[in-house]
Amino acid sequence: MSEYNILNTLQQITMTANAYKTQTGTPEKAIAELLIAGFSGQLKGWWDYHLTKTNHIHILNFIQTYEDQTLILDPLRNII
Repeated sequence: MSEYNILNTLQQITMTANAYKTQTGTPEKAIAELLIAGFSGQLKGWWDYHLTKTNHIHILNFIQTYEDQTLILDPLRNII
């Protein structure tokens, strides 16, 4: 996959995730699961065969923090 294709796919995933989040208020974990269900080609192979179940769980349950390990929250005090 060329760098252009990777960047294009990443942009599409980001736009889709932002649309789900802003228009429907879907939680980020649910958005991630929806996006993963739509993986195809090399991305699907990477997810299915190169990551372990433990990696999947870590990715889906990731919580962003600042360098001092405090949680990053949105204005409504929800975890981002």
